[in-house]
Amino acid sequence: MKHRLIAIVIFSALSSLLLAAENGSEAKKTESKPNIVIILADDMGYGDVACFNSESKIATPHLDRLAAGGMRFTDAHSGAAVCVPSRYALLTGRFAVRNKLQVRNGPIINKGRMTIASLLKGQGYKTAMVGKWHQGFELSAGKSNNGFDYSKPLLGGPVDCGFDSFFGMHASLDIPPYFYIRDRSPLMPPTETVKASTSLGSEEGWNQIQGAFWREGQIAPDFKHSEVTPRFSREAVDVIRSHGGEKNANPLFLYLALPSPHTPWLPSNEFRGKSGAGMYGDFVMQVDAVVGQVLESLKAAGMSQDTLVFFSSDNGPVWYDENTNKFGHDAVGGLRGMKFSSWEGGHRMPMIAHWPAKIAPDSVSEQTIVFSDVFATLAELVGLHKIPEGMAEDSVSFLPYLMNSEKAPERRAPIVHDRQTLRDGDWKLILPRGRGKQSQKKSGELYNLREDLAEQHNRFAENPDRVQRMQAELKSILNSKSQSVVIRETFDSPFDAKRFTTPIPNKNTKVRDGVLWTRGASGGKYPPMVYLPVQGKDLTISFRYRHLSEGGSLWFFVDGDDGFGSVDHMLRVKLLRNGVKLQVDSHSLDPNHPMRQKKDRPADPVSKAFRLNEFLPLKTLDLGTNDWHEVKLVFKADVVTITLDDQHWSQTLVRPAFNAAKRKLLWMQNGGKNGMEIDDIFVLPTGIQL
Repeated sequence: MKHRLIAIVIFSALSSLLLAAENGSEAKKTESKPNIVIILADDMGYGDVACFNSESKIATPHLDRLAAGGMRFTDAHSGAAVCVPSRYALLTGRFAVRNKLQVRNGPIINKGRMTIASLLKGQGYKTAMVGKWHQGFELSAGKSNNGFDYSKPLLGGPVDCGFDSFFGMHASLDIPPYFYIRDRSPLMPPTETVKASTSLGSEEGWNQIQGAFWREGQIAPDFKHSEVTPRFSREAVDVIRSHGGEKNANPLFLYLALPSPHTPWLPSNEFRGKSGAGMYGDFVMQVDAVVGQVLESLKAAGMSQDTLVFFSSDNGPVWYDENTNKFGHDAVGGLRGMKFSSWEGGHRMPMIAHWPAKIAPDSVSEQTIVFSDVFATLAELVGLHKIPEGMAEDSVSFLPYLMNSEKAPERRAPIVHDRQTLRDGDWKLILPRGRGKQSQKKSGELYNLREDLAEQHNRFAENPDRVQRMQAELKSILNSKSQSVVIRETFDSPFDAKRFTTPIPNKNTKVRDGVLWTRGASGGKYPPMVYLPVQGKDLTISFRYRHLSEGGSLWFFVDGDDGFGSVDHMLRVKLLRNGVKLQVDSHSLDPNHPMRQKKDRPADPVSKAFRLNEFLPLKTLDLGTNDWHEVKLVFKADVVTITLDDQHWSQTLVRPAFNAAKRKLLWMQNGGKNGMEIDDIFVLPTGIQL
């Protein structure tokens, strides 16, 4: 019999009382869920907002007020350095490199994929979107390149991705056709043509993709470029006003995706000439005013105290060195690069979170976060601790930082900014590219952002080990279908032996009485082994085991690709009757490394790397016979915390070897008259709870 906790309800009356209490508790949970508003600017820089850049030439009083009452994130990143992939990461919790993102060929969010809207809708939220979609719609038969049939519903958009309502447009304000969409229908079809617009040659000195730039194309009679941002502001305010007037309403989720200050830069009369950064700065001031209008509408609706507001931008600005020199305004706030580039100016964003009921005012967090993390953060916020397998694979909750302004930053799992760029801890790798905008170098780049945030000192050549390891990490993520590994094996009937690569049963290993039994054997080179394939990087692994007799040991291995071409052991845990021993394995290109395994053992013929071994002393413990013990390993970047029976024994190790993709788990039983038993194997992404 397995030792499991079983709850038995005897009286039906008690069942009813418990059910009523549960329903009441659930109602309280629903009532306690905050409203959520995400305001996303378009092509706005880290240095445009005054509270992030004291030397900004643009007044942003409403954003400054939002930050003064909430939290600023100084190491927050968009999903990419351009619009479409950045918004995809925000909505789905996935790095954009996992999907083909050609919106002209149809929707890029596949049917059945969860979004932050469908997540919140499933938790009782009313969900609304206003603004720029830019994730594609289904095209009419035989048409491409935004070939819409305006007589039919526009499918694949926001209301097919979890939003109850939508008012907005299909793409950017400079991409035709130009028309408004209400839910699935055009407000008016584009029956006219508008000529291209440009500010090239203007007094302010803008180039061909700056200023009042838009492309020639079809336009609806009711669509005027200069009126779009004010129209979206009014629509968002109407959503809030309507929701605030409802009695016993479910909480509201509003996603306001502004098309500004993306081109065309068309500030309203009240903002023209008001900034010190030309028509671009004036348009940023108008974005700030929209934020103020939203905040005021929340206050008027009685919703401001219990509404979580996020503000950020989808990528960096279109702002060149000559613009900085002319206006004395640095739109990226001292960072390098701009929109399109892998440098920080392309994706490090002003991120503000405001929630008077929970977030400490005027607080700052240096925790590294990325747009894909919003998904897991909102999931944890509303009580969904387990995201379904295969969804939001690249999302890590930063809710603990929102709730505790004193919480120190922790190393986040690597971030893939694009197919050439990986951020891992303090380091960022940019691989060479054959072509690119912003004069991106064709040689590799490596920067330590803690020491060199402006990315002026390329350390690529002097760190070959780190470059090779990070390049392997990037390749592993790009080649993996999913990082969302969830394995739950309790060996109950029916037991699926196909999950393991080892044949089960065999003469030394089999499932009996709902647990896995294995016993060592003599005469062979290796004792019996049990292999379980996994796939992922930051994983939490746990299992239960017990010794059935004196003697013997259970070796537990975590194997992975260490970045040097070796898929081998990175950590060994030896579970004896009298204690625990640890061994860390890795590789290095340095033949004189002090932990090189054997001086006469040659380097790997492919990777040219040498095997390293590090043995840690035995921790003496009396683990007893026939006593069940739980082993838990939590991998996060290059840190692993190993615990035995929660509080009985714990050790944390920090080694570069752990910062690698895990490929396989291995249990090896050696000796022992009656063998060992293993049960309740769990493998899931670190931070996710079953």
